[in-house]
Amino acid sequence: MIFNKNALKLAGIYLAIITFICIFFSISIYQISTQEVNRGIRGQGRPPIAEQEIDEQRQLRQIEHDYRISEANERIFSRLFFINIIIFIIGGILSYYFALKILKPIEDAKEAQSRFTADASHELRTPITAMRTETEVALMGKKLSSKDTKDLLESNIEELDKLSALTDELLSLSNFDSNTKDIIKTNFNVSKLIKDVCTSIEPLANSKNINIKQNIENDLIITADAKRIKELSIILLDNAIKYSPNNSEITVSVTINKNNFMLVVKDNGIGIPKAALPHIFDRFYRVDSSRTKQNISGHGLGLAIAYEIVKQHGGDISVKSTQNIGSTFSVTLPKSAVQAK
Repeated sequence: MIFNKNALKLAGIYLAIITFICIFFSISIYQISTQEVNRGIRGQGRPPIAEQEIDEQRQLRQIEHDYRISEANERIFSRLFFINIIIFIIGGILSYYFALKILKPIEDAKEAQSRFTADASHELRTPITAMRTETEVALMGKKLSSKDTKDLLESNIEELDKLSALTDELLSLSNFDSNTKDIIKTNFNVSKLIKDVCTSIEPLANSKNINIKQNIENDLIITADAKRIKELSIILLDNAIKYSPNNSEITVSVTINKNNFMLVVKDNGIGIPKAALPHIFDRFYRVDSSRTKQNISGHGLGLAIAYEIVKQHGGDISVKSTQNIGSTFSVTLPKSAVQAK
């Protein structure tokens, strides 16, 4: 059996505290108990001793009296010792159990931070390596035509755009983690905002001949951060377009149900494997099996940012998906974020 070293150390501290408390109370109980036993035995009294009794009989009675006191004290001590052993064993087991419970979120956070740093380093290194390789290959050529130079510069600009997008996403997540990205709630027409987002993203959809169907109730007013809700809508629509095949359809629905704002984006794309669904909002997470075959650009941060935006508004985001059929992302904001018009 492998024990967690940090949990053992913390459990040792807990056990030391428990042991100290037990010893303190045991000593107190022992002293009080022995005093009461001594007082009780003495209080039983002794039969009067005749004048003719010899000194040996008097000594025998005294020895019997002392023996009874000693025997009672030993019983008290042995019972307290036995109780303390039981407390020590149970306390040790419980201490280790609770130490594991306390350390788990800390270790998970540390592991997530290490993984995040490693993934960020990898993602940052990829475009830099691509630019360096292309530039070195170009410089190795004896002749570099104007067209080759233009192609190289265009490729470098493309990689720089990827770097810029990645750093923006990393900065956004960093602000969420440090709680410096406060939301600024205002009353705004969310129907108009999401319609405008659909219009702005139409060129990307048209490049794949994807139709964006809008089921948006008119003039819905909510109290939220308009900039963040716009960013959330763009992320969900961009994600749907990326993973949808050509000549398909995406449905965007916006309603207020029981004073809850609901945004639903449904696509007919490649779907998400069931095993990947619990991790779909993790940072840098991308499904390897089907999505990477599509050679789709991205860093796996968009849905993580969407999750943080919804979380800051006190809402909920979920996904239902079936492979080769499509995915449905649902966002619900609580009543406090909704204002009836």
